[in-house]
Amino acid sequence: MYLGRSRVLHCFEYGFAVLLLVTGVAKLVSSTGHDRVLLQPDPVFQISNKTLFLTVGAAEVILASAMLRSLRRNKPIIYLLAAISTGILGYRLCAYEMGFPGYCKCLGTLTHQIGLDEAAASTGLLVVAALMFVYAHTRIVLEHSRIRRSAL
Repeated sequence: MYLGRSRVLHCFEYGFAVLLLVTGVAKLVSSTGHDRVLLQPDPVFQISNKTLFLTVGAAEVILASAMLRSLRRNKPIIYLLAAISTGILGYRLCAYEMGFPGYCKCLGTLTHQIGLDEAAASTGLLVVAALMFVYAHTRIVLEHSRIRRSAL
């Protein structure tokens, strides 16, 4: 077990990886649709949402797959979690600072297809990203503190 990680923490990390896989697949499926929102530009990157969903969805699926493989081998994914959550929160902060009043299209057009409230989905995924950020960075700080103490 790395980082003194318990079974509960392993399940927590597994849950983050599965959620990332689900959001990635949702973006990929959405990018194949014909919804009008796909033609609109993303507020931060100024590329079509279709291109953004395809790119980010593929990256999320690849990263989630790597995380799940690492978890099966009991290898650390904490640095991947930290990087991904920092990127997600950075994107959301940029959109907010640019005055984007809309919800995050984190699930692509899936929210419309399953009748999920877009604002609720956006808020829920923001909370999960914040939890992932706090969890990952706290684990990293604790591990580095433990290593420093053991070196003395």
